[in-house]
Amino acid sequence: MEILLSESSVVTSYYFGWTTSSVAISLTCLGLTVLPINILVGSYISNMFEDRLSKGTYNRGLLSTEAGTLARVVADATITLGGYLGRNHLLNATLLPS
Repeated sequence: MEILLSESSVVTSYYFGWTTSSVAISLTCLGLTVLPINILVGSYISNMFEDRLSKGTYNRGLLSTEAGTLARVVADATITLGGYLGRNHLLNATLLPS
């Protein structure tokens, strides 16, 4: 998912002819759904399961932050490497690892 979000401006302008403002509006709408869904799922999940990592350095907040950072690094590297093939092959090259 991180790969598709990161390359959305390039892919949508190439395949669909979207402008930068159209992509920005689309990503804004997508971003506005994140917080309510996280609140709903987070409160439901946290009430179901006990968090054994809440004490100490390696708790779930740190681990989820590290996982997100790693996903962004891999996504950016994949987009960079896929970009060498050209814009017309970028989508296929970045979906291959997924």
